[in-house]
Amino acid sequence: CNKFFAIENEKKGQPPAQMSSMILTINLLKKILLIGDDFYGNCSYWFNYYKIYNRILSVISIICQNSSKKQVTAELFDLLIILAKRNYSENIAHCDVGDYLWMNLVTPKNLNDKDGEWTAKDWWIIYTKGINLVKILLEKEGFNFIKDALFFMGIHEQYLIEALELAKYSLEPNAMMLMEATLEFISEVVKYENMWSCDYQ
Repeated sequence: CNKFFAIENEKKGQPPAQMSSMILTINLLKKILLIGDDFYGNCSYWFNYYKIYNRILSVISIICQNSSKKQVTAELFDLLIILAKRNYSENIAHCDVGDYLWMNLVTPKNLNDKDGEWTAKDWWIIYTKGINLVKILLEKEGFNFIKDALFFMGIHEQYLIEALELAKYSLEPNAMMLMEATLEFISEVVKYENMWSCDYQ
């Protein structure tokens, strides 16, 4: 939890957190979660007490557009995905995910600029993980999360279309994974067609 506080404090002008230490901590937590349900059950109280879900989302919202922290961002998305799959999707869904992530997952303005730090390949990795998280939360929480998912789709409609259009000119693995994630997300949303079809007719 102190590692999350350290990154949050960067926004307040505190010295930068050590990213290598942060990545090690995240991977250790991921390993613990993957050990099994018995061990995982012992962690549930602390996750809630320290508001771990909010902390992770807050940190991602701070660093998501920062290319120098793309590895940490990717690891944090993986951690959220593991938590969502391990029966904590409800806790995450109730943390105002959209307020933290939807705008921060918009493609960086300096993508592929000569002076920009982001490359398309790097951003595809982050965006794929973000879409996968939204899809998993929708799978797990269904009607309790569909409005958030539709809000995400509304904000990201053009970006999702562009992701699908990658099939026209790229066979790069990260592009293929982004296309797959986008199709799977759309397929999940289609299950709730009666809730959104009127808005798109």
